Amino acid sequence: MHTPNLIHNADEVTLPQIGLSMMVAGSLMDLAALPFVPQSRVAVLGSTSLVANVLITPVFLGEKITRFDVIGCFITMVGCSLSTYFGASVEKDLTPDCMAEHFFQPMFLLYFALVLTFLSFLYYYIKGISFNLKSTFHL
Repeated sequence: MHTPNLIHNADEVTLPQIGLSMMVAGSLMDLAALPFVPQSRVAVLGSTSLVANVLITPVFLGEKITRFDVIGCFITMVGCSLSTYFGASVEKDLTPDCMAEHFFQPMFLLYFALVLTFLSFLYYYIKGISFNLKSTFHL
């Protein structure tokens, strides 16, 4: 049985290190670009990374693209295109006072409470399933 050599030469740059460096550089460029683009467009364009991942995985991981992958990519791209085209081209700057004012509006508080309730339900539901599996299979 062959065990992989996990110790590399310190001068050798590996593919994961290059990938991580590119990811960090891309994130820094995203951060630098944020002041120049309305947030409604930036948030939408983040979804295109999902499409890129679907298209790149066959190259690096040998996965096959299924019909559902193609349909999902198409729907995502149409949604991104429509949201970018019809999204706000100019947005007002949000100050901390403005954000605090929005935070205490009844509709936001209701939404926040519903999200917390749903997340709590999911947490305890998953914990219950985990507990039932442990007791059933004596793990």
